[in-house]
Amino acid sequence: MNLKKVIRNIIIFLLIILVIGIVYLLLPSSQVKSKLNYLNDESKFNEGTITVGNVYELYSIYKGDINSVILDKSVDFFAKELIPEYYKIENIDSYYNQNYELIEMYIGITSKEEFSELVNKIKTLNNDFNIEYCNIEEKSSKNLIDGTTAVLSIQYENNEKIFVTIKFKNSIENDSTSIIYSPVVKNEEMYDTSNTSLDIDTTSNSENHTGRVTN
Repeated sequence: MNLKKVIRNIIIFLLIILVIGIVYLLLPSSQVKSKLNYLNDESKFNEGTITVGNVYELYSIYKGDINSVILDKSVDFFAKELIPEYYKIENIDSYYNQNYELIEMYIGITSKEEFSELVNKIKTLNNDFNIEYCNIEEKSSKNLIDGTTAVLSIQYENNEKIFVTIKFKNSIENDSTSIIYSPVVKNEEMYDTSNTSLDIDTTSNSENHTGRVTN
């Protein structure tokens, strides 16, 4: 085998490895894992991220690994990217069947019925997704064996509040969301909808969270 043939084979081999790498990076599951790596990394935090308010009660009983920075980034992603995407779904069954693995990785829902309930709740909003604030509802936090739950309220401009249940896992996951989002199982009338505070918080720690969007 001459030198030119050896070089050619090496180049072909390297090109094959490069193509495989590019294809892998373009796979939806790879993009999701990359997003989750960012969301679960407390050392990375972008300006303009939502600051979730009223987290005192939640963090007084939650003893796991998910801190307020991870909470803020997760809620920011859910409220700014996933809710507008789910709002646009035309056929929930078809969307779920095609994306059930990504749905589980992003929000932890594993049943079509539960996902349909969440999407139908989202569809009660109008198409205005400018966020005013996000809060943990008072007296909604509860410890479970496998984590801690609370009710999250999201206020968009020109909309009624939307409520979802969030469940904190005890430890941070690498390949799936550490915070599960699902429809509220309790009557929403139990939760306060009169919060009209205009304070804006630019911090990202649990002691000073007001729930306002930072710029």
